[in-house]
Amino acid sequence: MGTKPWRRAEEKIAKMFGGKRIKHDGVEGADVDSDWATVQVKYRKKLPEWIVNAVRNAQDYSTADKLPCAALVEANTGKTLIIIDAANFDLWFGASKGGRP
Repeated sequence: MGTKPWRRAEEKIAKMFGGKRIKHDGVEGADVDSDWATVQVKYRKKLPEWIVNAVRNAQDYSTADKLPCAALVEANTGKTLIIIDAANFDLWFGASKGGRP
């Protein structure tokens, strides 16, 4: 049996962060751990289109010397998530750059 797609996604993200995938065997915890980051990976068949569009718009409006990202803000709470396309993350911060910002 081949490696499951969600496991391959976790392995890819671990490599990007210069870390390792954590095997849980039914115990809850982070999916990826590195020297500088803890990552929870969520694998889905399809990401919400409005989030994909927000990141795409940031990429369209950005220049080569600036990191394109989308800020998602929850109304009335101030809860904010910064979303960066994985390819841009890897280019700016990934293991090819030493695995650390």
